[in-house]
Amino acid sequence: MVVDLRRARRDHSLLAINDSSVEIVKNIKFLGVHLAENLTWTLNTSSITKRAQQCLYFLRKLRKALLPSPIVTTFYRDGGYFATISRVPLIDA
Repeated sequence: MVVDLRRARRDHSLLAINDSSVEIVKNIKFLGVHLAENLTWTLNTSSITKRAQQCLYFLRKLRKALLPSPIVTTFYRDGGYFATISRVPLIDA
């Protein structure tokens, strides 16, 4: 991704590393953060919101199943997937 903060848009020449050209992309996920070419937080915020909504949906389903609060709390704290909502992984698989 090429970040150019100049007002006038210019076409950038291809970047080559070890005789291999680097692809220019509109956005990328790096260390768990979505980076867009215009440096806004929109893509990152929507991604986090989507993950949080998925987690809350599952927790609502558990609550509607009338499970005791300690069990629901255990799923929230130790649920693997749900624990990543509060922690940003260093490397995404």
